[in-house]
Order: sequence, then structure tokens, then C-alpha cells
Amino acid sequence: MTLEAKKVVKGYRQGTISIEVLKELDLSISSGEIVAILGQSGSGKSTLMALLAGLDRPDKGEIWIDGSSLGEMGEHALTEFRAGRIGIVFQQYHLMSHLTALENVMLPLELLGRKQPRQKALVLLERVGLGDRVTHFPYQLSGGECQRVAIARALVTQPALLLADEPSGSLDAKTGQEVMALFFELMAEKEMTTILVTHNATLANLCHRQFLLSDGQLQSYAALTTG
Repeated sequence: MTLEAKKVVKGYRQGTISIEVLKELDLSISSGEIVAILGQSGSGKSTLMALLAGLDRPDKGEIWIDGSSLGEMGEHALTEFRAGRIGIVFQQYHLMSHLTALENVMLPLELLGRKQPRQKALVLLERVGLGDRVTHFPYQLSGGECQRVAIARALVTQPALLLADEPSGSLDAKTGQEVMALFFELMAEKEMTTILVTHNATLANLCHRQFLLSDGQLQSYAALTTG
């Protein structure tokens, strides 16, 4: 799965003031690459992720995923494309509180009408080390376990692109290390194109390439640190 963003602009208004968050941003990612995006709080990382996921639309510019332009899709087509082709892992898990771990992971498959949702969800929960916790609700799970469920849910549809927005940000250091070790192990296994937003330079260095989002544009992080 390839991803390309060209001259992407996104801004917001605060009263009479217009704030341009992304300024003709370019990004090109090859199939199977794991790319890290770093940046200060408020630099626009989450805004960029929302655009790449099709959850928001740019003011200007184009985003292509596997040659398909997100901007040319209507809302229904974009929703279907996102559900079947893009997996998202959030910092705060966003699990359905009234569903068990198994039901949370099954849900995307059921919404897409995929076959054997229970079997596929069970296999993935076992893979993330939660085979004995499938009937537990989110409130019965630790933060690390909730994030493992969220990772399983994001991967269960076998998406072409995985977007992870600070997936270890709400976890303590030890749990975060364990969850991210699993994350990178699964990414390597599945050779999945992945964008990881993180403030953690150690995690970023595990990725194939690193970018710094600053002043609305992406710059090579390696070039910045060596230049």
C-alpha cells in the first residue's frame, strides 16, 4: 500500500483569526514502510492523521492511498474505504465500553459483513496475549490490555494502512514498552504500511524513516539531527 500527500493545506478559525496548521505539506510512503512522525504538542500531528484517515478533508491539496484519491470520494465511499483499508489505533483506545474484548474486535468485521468474525477475532486476541481475557469488558482490563484490544481491532480487517496516534501515550513506561514491542512485531510480520505519531525518539528510531512536523511541514528528522 502506498500513500502520497501533495501540497496539503489545513487551517482553522478562532473567532476572526485564521490559523494555518498544515502548509502545503508533502508526504510519500512506499508499501510496507513504517514511518514515524514527531513534533511538539499543537504542531498538527493529529490533524494530519485525521486527514490521512479520511476523518477530515484538507482545505487544499490531495491525498492518495494506493492510487485512490480520498478527495474524489463521496462520504459513503470514503467511509467504506476507511473501514476496509485503514486501521487506526488511538492513544485513548476508544473501545466500546458495553462490549467485551472479543466483541470489540469482532465489530469491524461484522460492520463490513466479513465471514467468520468470531474466529478471526479470537485468533488475533490470542496473538496479542489476551486469549484468556476475551469475555472481559474494558473496565475489567488494564490500560495495556485495552491497548492490545485496540491493536487487535485495528488489525482484524487486515488493513492496507495502519495509523497509530501516540498508542503508548497513556501507558506507564513498562507497559508502554511491552505494548510497542508487540506493535512492531506485528507490523514486521504483516509488512503493513504504518504511520506512527509519537513523541518518543526511541520508538521513532525503530521505524524505517522519521519526520518532524514543524511550522506546518514535514522535514526529515535524521537530516535535522545530523545537519
